Amino acid sequence: NHDDDDNDDDDDNNDDNKIEEERYLIKWAELSHLHCTWEKKEHILDQCGNAKPRLRLFHEKCGEDGCRYDESIRGDGEFYDDRILQVERILDIQEVDNDDEECEEVAQEEKESRDRGGGRQFLVKWCALSYSSSTFEYEHDLVSMNVSYEAHVESFLKRSQKPTLAMRKKDLLQHERKARLMTKIFRNSTSASATSSFMPMSKSKMNKNAHKKDRENKNEDDD
Repeated sequence: NHDDDDNDDDDDNNDDNKIEEERYLIKWAELSHLHCTWEKKEHILDQCGNAKPRLRLFHEKCGEDGCRYDESIRGDGEFYDDRILQVERILDIQEVDNDDEECEEVAQEEKESRDRGGGRQFLVKWCALSYSSSTFEYEHDLVSMNVSYEAHVESFLKRSQKPTLAMRKKDLLQHERKARLMTKIFRNSTSASATSSFMPMSKSKMNKNAHKKDRENKNEDDD
């Protein structure tokens, strides 16, 4: 029993000795929200030239829970809208340049850990963000952070596929069929318009108009 009491006292002492440390969740410029980090205030002030106005703006706009965005903007996310961590579209795929030692190391690391896509980088358009917020992401980062992207890669490769001769012929035939159809529709509409504007006159009405004109001419001669 004495031992238990001593352990409880130690736990209480450990709790009392714990020091709370204030950190800020930082979204870094030109990086996606996948790469947000928790930083101390002094580190932020030391590393970022525009840190002071940014921190002041944060404290002016953060809520009681210490978050920059309220629940209506965060949605189901704890700090921001989780949709901005979802891939909407892959805009480009690049292979790592093996002449760059740093990139070569990344490519080698990926080849050791995975059998597909060694050294690939994707230009990612994120959900709920504009195209100007698109970022390049290493494939192994997306994998390690459980970001779904494979279907978007397949879609990009399909869009980027060079058409074969058979595909070009098929597209040409479809274009020609559409052109013939449009020509036929135009001719039919033109013919219908011309028919409706031509009003045939009966024989009796034509004779009546002719007699009327003759009388008018005779009156002019008498004058």
